[in-house]
Amino acid sequence: MIPKKCEAVGKRIRVARKAKKMSLEKFGKKIGVSIVTAHRYETGERQPKYNRLFEIAEILDVSMSYLFDYPEKKTLDVTGLTDLEVQVLRDLVSMVRERKVEGNGVAEQTEQENVHPLEEQTKKEKE
Repeated sequence: MIPKKCEAVGKRIRVARKAKKMSLEKFGKKIGVSIVTAHRYETGERQPKYNRLFEIAEILDVSMSYLFDYPEKKTLDVTGLTDLEVQVLRDLVSMVRERKVEGNGVAEQTEQENVHPLEEQTKKEKE
Protein backbone atom coordinates (compact mmCIF):
# COMPACT_ATOMS: atom_id res chain seq x y z
CA MET A 1 0.00 0.00 0.00
CA ILE A 2 1.31 3.45 -0.96
CA PRO A 3 1.43 6.03 1.86
CA LYS A 4 -0.92 8.93 1.14
CA LYS A 5 1.85 11.53 1.51
CA CYS A 6 4.00 9.78 -1.14
CA GLU A 7 1.02 9.58 -3.45
CA ALA A 8 0.24 13.29 -2.95
CA VAL A 9 3.84 14.36 -3.60
CA GLY A 10 3.92 12.18 -6.71
CA LYS A 11 0.71 13.69 -8.02
CA ARG A 12 2.08 17.20 -7.57
CA ILE A 13 5.32 16.22 -9.33
CA ARG A 14 3.26 14.90 -12.25
CA VAL A 15 1.07 18.04 -12.38
CA ALA A 16 4.14 20.32 -12.36
CA ARG A 17 5.94 18.22 -14.99
CA LYS A 18 2.93 18.27 -17.31
CA ALA A 19 2.49 22.01 -16.78
CA LYS A 20 6.05 22.44 -18.08
CA LYS A 21 5.14 20.17 -21.02
CA MET A 22 8.05 17.91 -20.15
CA SER A 23 8.02 14.23 -21.06
CA LEU A 24 8.56 11.66 -18.36
CA GLU A 25 11.72 10.54 -20.17
CA LYS A 26 13.17 14.07 -20.27
CA PHE A 27 12.22 14.62 -16.63
CA GLY A 28 13.99 11.40 -15.62
CA LYS A 29 17.13 12.40 -17.50
CA LYS A 30 17.16 15.87 -15.90
CA ILE A 31 17.03 14.41 -12.39
CA GLY A 32 19.36 11.54 -13.22
CA VAL A 33 16.99 8.57 -12.89
CA SER A 34 15.44 6.07 -15.26
CA ILE A 35 12.01 6.62 -16.75
CA VAL A 36 10.75 3.77 -14.53
CA THR A 37 12.01 5.49 -11.37
CA ALA A 38 10.55 8.84 -12.50
CA HIS A 39 7.21 7.09 -13.05
CA ARG A 40 7.41 5.52 -9.58
CA TYR A 41 8.01 8.96 -8.07
CA GLU A 42 4.87 10.23 -9.78
CA THR A 43 2.72 7.29 -8.71
CA GLY A 44 4.02 7.41 -5.15
CA GLU A 45 5.45 3.91 -5.39
CA ARG A 46 8.80 5.41 -4.55
CA GLN A 47 9.70 8.55 -2.60
CA PRO A 48 12.60 10.67 -3.88
CA LYS A 49 15.38 11.34 -1.39
CA TYR A 50 15.37 14.74 0.24
CA ASN A 51 18.20 16.21 -1.88
CA ARG A 52 16.52 14.96 -5.06
CA LEU A 53 13.26 16.68 -4.06
CA PHE A 54 15.10 20.01 -4.06
CA GLU A 55 16.41 19.23 -7.53
CA ILE A 56 12.92 18.25 -8.73
CA ALA A 57 11.42 21.46 -7.33
CA GLU A 58 14.08 23.54 -9.07
CA ILE A 59 13.71 21.76 -12.42
CA LEU A 60 9.92 22.03 -12.32
CA ASP A 61 10.05 25.62 -11.03
CA VAL A 62 7.90 24.91 -7.96
CA SER A 63 8.51 25.27 -4.25
CA MET A 64 9.00 22.49 -1.74
CA SER A 65 5.86 23.84 -0.08
CA TYR A 66 3.96 23.10 -3.28
CA LEU A 67 5.31 19.55 -3.51
CA PHE A 68 4.32 18.81 0.08
CA ASP A 69 1.06 20.77 -0.16
CA TYR A 70 2.00 23.13 2.65
CA PRO A 71 0.37 26.54 2.52
CA GLU A 72 2.85 29.07 1.25
CA LYS A 73 3.24 32.16 3.37
CA LYS A 74 2.65 35.39 1.58
CA THR A 75 5.13 38.10 2.47
CA LEU A 76 5.42 41.75 1.74
CA ASP A 77 8.79 43.43 1.28
CA VAL A 78 8.81 46.49 3.52
CA THR A 79 12.47 47.32 3.01
CA GLY A 80 12.99 51.06 2.99
CA LEU A 81 9.66 51.88 4.64
CA THR A 82 9.47 53.77 7.89
CA ASP A 83 8.05 52.19 11.03
CA LEU A 84 4.96 54.35 10.59
CA GLU A 85 4.46 53.17 6.98
CA VAL A 86 4.84 49.54 8.08
CA GLN A 87 2.24 50.10 10.80
CA VAL A 88 -0.16 51.62 8.25
CA LEU A 89 0.22 48.50 6.11
CA ARG A 90 -0.43 46.25 9.13
CA ASP A 91 -3.57 48.22 9.92
CA LEU A 92 -4.73 47.94 6.32
CA VAL A 93 -4.20 44.17 6.36
CA SER A 94 -6.21 43.94 9.59
CA MET A 95 -9.05 45.94 8.03
CA VAL A 96 -9.10 43.70 4.94
CA ARG A 97 -9.18 40.59 7.14
CA GLU A 98 -12.10 41.99 9.13
CA ARG A 99 -14.06 42.70 5.94
CA LYS A 100 -13.31 39.19 4.76
CA VAL A 101 -14.73 37.70 7.95
CA GLU A 102 -17.80 39.91 7.66
CA GLY A 103 -18.18 38.82 4.03
CA ASN A 104 -18.58 42.30 2.58
CA GLY A 105 -15.92 43.63 0.35
CA VAL A 106 -13.11 42.98 -2.02
CA ALA A 107 -11.51 40.42 0.24
CA GLU A 108 -14.17 37.73 -0.13
CA GLN A 109 -12.21 34.60 -0.89
CA THR A 110 -13.48 32.15 -3.45
CA GLU A 111 -12.69 28.48 -3.72
CA GLN A 112 -10.80 29.25 -6.93
CA GLU A 113 -8.23 31.31 -5.00
CA ASN A 114 -7.22 28.19 -3.08
CA VAL A 115 -6.15 26.36 -6.25
CA HIS A 116 -2.45 26.39 -7.09
CA PRO A 117 -1.80 27.96 -10.53
CA LEU A 118 -0.30 24.72 -11.89
CA GLU A 119 -3.39 22.74 -10.93
CA GLU A 120 -5.60 25.42 -12.48
CA GLN A 121 -3.61 25.25 -15.73
CA THR A 122 -3.89 21.45 -15.80
CA LYS A 123 -7.67 21.65 -15.31
CA LYS A 124 -7.97 24.11 -18.21
CA GLU A 125 -5.92 21.81 -20.47
CA LYS A 126 -8.26 18.89 -19.70
CA GLU A 127 -11.34 20.92 -20.70
